[in-house]
Amino acid sequence: MSKKTPGGPSKRRAAAVRAAASKALASILEPLAGFVLDSGLSVRELEDLFRAAAVHSVAARQRASQQRVNISGIAATTGIPRAEISQILRTPKRQPRVKAAAQTPINRILTAWHEEPGYQTSKGKPAELRVFGAAPSFDALVKQHGAGLPTRAVLDELTRVGASSVVGIERIRINAFAAISTEIGPKEIRVFAEKASRLLSALSIIEHSQGHDFLAGISAANIESSQLPIFRREVAARTADFVSAMRENLSNDEVAQKGIARSERQVIHLAVIYKEGSSSGPEKKSNQLRRNLRRMPGLNW
Repeated sequence: MSKKTPGGPSKRRAAAVRAAASKALASILEPLAGFVLDSGLSVRELEDLFRAAAVHSVAARQRASQQRVNISGIAATTGIPRAEISQILRTPKRQPRVKAAAQTPINRILTAWHEEPGYQTSKGKPAELRVFGAAPSFDALVKQHGAGLPTRAVLDELTRVGASSVVGIERIRINAFAAISTEIGPKEIRVFAEKASRLLSALSIIEHSQGHDFLAGISAANIESSQLPIFRREVAARTADFVSAMRENLSNDEVAQKGIARSERQVIHLAVIYKEGSSSGPEKKSNQLRRNLRRMPGLNW
């Protein structure tokens, strides 16, 4: 006679859901992590934002079901201490908490380079620094603000993101106040946030719905790069026509449904997604050699 697993089907289902959710989140968070780091935020700052989002999410569900917020209940669901939950709920959602200590090491270094008098010119601008040597030098700056990271690793990363460059006889010039991608700005971030929020909200509703929802898509890997602008215009034009027609239909339905009880109405979420990606395989590695920087005894670098 086989021995039954404690918990039975319920335990197996819970384990399967957690495993599937972990796998799904890993695939979602990887591109999100790229956006976070390109924006100059740290993993710690993302964690703080997620903790606040989790608190507000559970609080909203409590209000919907029991008309009041229970801080102990939020703590039981999220594992976040009650004192932190109270602080989060007192902070306006549009004004997330910002902590200097939560910055990435390279952004702490860049901030110190801009703000500490010992690393500035007589005009208050960030000075060009020697790579190694006594302060003020880049090596001294990294030792003070780099959380124990090797000087060369920090320099390579700052160079990779374009925040600094080596000039002259092994001196370093700062190019940015923070390690932020030059390809995005506040406007692009706001557009991204609005679209991503609407999409995730729609998908969440679909996932929890028992209605006749569906997702459909096409994929092709034989499109030449020269044809993409034409294809994009075609997709944009047809999508605009489709969305406009759906909006008109919904507006007409709203007029026709006046007088119908609100509890009998349904909410519709519609999202159109278009994505491009290379089909040429993994990106080729650069053959550019890393410049060798060395500590030379007897030289004042």
